[in-house]
Amino acid sequence: MAGLMLLPSQEGLELLKEDLKANLKYAVLLDGDKNEITRYEFTSIYYDGDKVLTALFEVPIEENITTPMKFLRVVNGDDVVISEGETPEITFVVGVGGVQTLKFAVSGEAGEIVFKANDYITKTEFDELYLPTLEALTARVNELEKILIDKGVING
Repeated sequence: MAGLMLLPSQEGLELLKEDLKANLKYAVLLDGDKNEITRYEFTSIYYDGDKVLTALFEVPIEENITTPMKFLRVVNGDDVVISEGETPEITFVVGVGGVQTLKFAVSGEAGEIVFKANDYITKTEFDELYLPTLEALTARVNELEKILIDKGVING
């Protein structure tokens, strides 16, 4: 599933500004009538390369949820709605799932980690936080190596 853009409610925006770590807690999957199907705790929250607040949660691929999701709600630990939005209809049956990415209209320092539940990084975190830096460093090393070869300092 591609990253979804959800707009925070006014109350949600105030909560986000107060204390992000304490307030972004669960992604709640809702059916077409906005009844809760299930909820997942966020595994990491950070500002991406574009300085947009990004939250990740994981739907286990072994899980078999037969009710289609039509809406997604983000709540804090007290079930206060921070953000809610309609999604493409999707059914998370066995084999469908994995890391889901949410983007919020709240900005901060690019690369800033707000919350991390696991010791490892996900592919999404790697792609957004680390890969651009590695690509830039690799390009610079290649440029420097070419200069050293051209000057005869090293052999190519």
